[in-house]
Amino acid sequence: ESIRKLEDFCCVEQRDRMLTVSPPLRHAIRRDERFRRTNSWLSKCAVKVIEAMSQYEGQDSISLSFIDSALPDLIRSGKEIPFVSALMLPSHFLRVGRTYYDRGDWERSIEFCDKALEAGKQFSIDGRIEANRLVGLARTRIAPNDPEIENILAVLRGFRTRTSRRIAFFIEGFRARKRGEYDIAERKFVEAAELDPENFHVNRELSSVLCRVGRYAEAEPYARAAYQRAQDNPYILDVFIEALEGKQKQGLAVEQREIQHLNEQLKRVCDAGKLQFYNIREARKAFAENEKMVAFGIMGKVIGSASENPEEYMTRSIMYLRAGSAEDARKDIKKLRDLARKNPEAVQYADEAEAEALIAEGRFPDAKRFIDARFMKAVSIRSRLLDALKRAIAYEPQSAPDWLKDWARTS
Repeated sequence: ESIRKLEDFCCVEQRDRMLTVSPPLRHAIRRDERFRRTNSWLSKCAVKVIEAMSQYEGQDSISLSFIDSALPDLIRSGKEIPFVSALMLPSHFLRVGRTYYDRGDWERSIEFCDKALEAGKQFSIDGRIEANRLVGLARTRIAPNDPEIENILAVLRGFRTRTSRRIAFFIEGFRARKRGEYDIAERKFVEAAELDPENFHVNRELSSVLCRVGRYAEAEPYARAAYQRAQDNPYILDVFIEALEGKQKQGLAVEQREIQHLNEQLKRVCDAGKLQFYNIREARKAFAENEKMVAFGIMGKVIGSASENPEEYMTRSIMYLRAGSAEDARKDIKKLRDLARKNPEAVQYADEAEAEALIAEGRFPDAKRFIDARFMKAVSIRSRLLDALKRAIAYEPQSAPDWLKDWARTS
């Protein structure tokens, strides 16, 4: 009776003689910090499973579902059980590669996806497309200028399916975003969206890029479409709120109750997953309400001593500049430069914060030269920074030479 109810509510599914947790529930659990276990705990479980399988003899029977569920752990362990190893398929290596990707271990993800791809045409087309997708995204995260990415894109285009083309456009857009080339990223994500308008990954990335360059009204439909497909995804909730609040700041009509509801959702999801999206929004809200000490207190807790999120440092550096503390802002900009050694995307955040700092410090000629040199491939951000520079020159004309004042008046 209890099992039937669990099946009726899509909590479990029956496979052979085994009951497994349903995929949607597994997906939700993976994002909830309360259910997360350490690698050592998972390894101990894998050892127990492998030890149990090692005791099976020729005359014993063993469920194929049990073997299938144990194979990824067997692959990770590097151990070999002859009768089980013979059942290993490329899809098992792909599953391990996907697990490592979800955990942020890009190198290991590439290693196991490459092993899956060694099967060549013995591996299904869908499987090869997925393995190349993971490798392409992992390589982009490690080094967006890696020439191997072009080879992966060529392979994906070679499959000539709608899915493979959409993934190729997505990787190109993702690579452009990591390089700070937001105009190219937008174009590639639009091409991906045309091939799969309901794909929430594509819609999320496209809305994120549009928000990044301040085009909130254009970002909203894509954020809303992503939200309709994944309402408990914190990344989607955050970008959806960003689009709506951005519209509101630009004087466009929004539904305040919707923003409030989304913020409540975001708080619940962030509390469960120990994520910082909601706290950063609270810090920005406090700063806008002139509660600067509260805002800096929240950001201090968010960043802590080991944060590697460039957006967090840029957010705080801009707050410091608005509060008149260029010295503290410079410390966060330096941290962004340090992060750029491992995360190429941090370069763009550092450059944007640097331009803001030069304007705040009244170094207008330096600011103009810096913006012109660094933002040629991010036209929208360049335009916004130049507008900020013009306003600063109008407010403090004595800090600008005649040629710069002429530019500010006539351009």
